[in-house]
Amino acid sequence: MREVGFILSDGTLFAIWSDEAKPLLYKTADGTVVIALTLALSGVPENSVNVTVSGPDVNILFDREFALVVANQARLLRQQFHLAEAFKAEYGRYPGV
Repeated sequence: MREVGFILSDGTLFAIWSDEAKPLLYKTADGTVVIALTLALSGVPENSVNVTVSGPDVNILFDREFALVVANQARLLRQQFHLAEAFKAEYGRYPGV
């Protein structure tokens, strides 16, 4: 998926995410996708926007695929930690510092 639109109940396109170079996610034909939207409003007067949240409770979607993603992220973080420590041992500083 390289583009996602969020559409209001009246059919108005509310928000869009699009990046041709960086896919947001990969989805198989039989896969289910849940996307969360973080909406940052600045310069808007307090109490001038009402937000109604509907849809599935994302907290209940801890299935096998989610567990695999979390496990892989943990492995990557561990690798990065060990690489940074090895770099510091050799050069006396952490990478990028």
